[in-house]
Amino acid sequence: MAFYKMRERVGILPSYYIAPSEWERNNFLKGRNNRFVIAACGVIDGCELRQVAVRPDMQSRGYGKAFVSFLLNEMMHRGEKIVKLEVVKGNPAKTLYESLGFKEKSLYHIVTKYYRPDSRLSRPPVEMY
Repeated sequence: MAFYKMRERVGILPSYYIAPSEWERNNFLKGRNNRFVIAACGVIDGCELRQVAVRPDMQSRGYGKAFVSFLLNEMMHRGEKIVKLEVVKGNPAKTLYESLGFKEKSLYHIVTKYYRPDSRLSRPPVEMY
């Protein structure tokens, strides 16, 4: 939900909500030692920090900074010397990441083409708000 709202906020359109597939659910279960979910979620993938998000109703309260700091400490404890993180252009969390020492290294333009828009909801189900 946090990713959907962030993409909507930064103007990545069309932004579709896609319910997790069975494969994603199983993959989530297999990688549970590398996933951290409290009021936020994040995935450690080797030297990459991915899918960091804070629940929309808990953003701007300091949870993101504390959570990313926790993840960085966990990665350093595992022996990583350099941590990579991708940030969507316009994402306000970029300021947070820079305050934690991340530096912009490169800029990518990613284009997504949806081949099966009928399999996606234009908005998340109401019960998820």
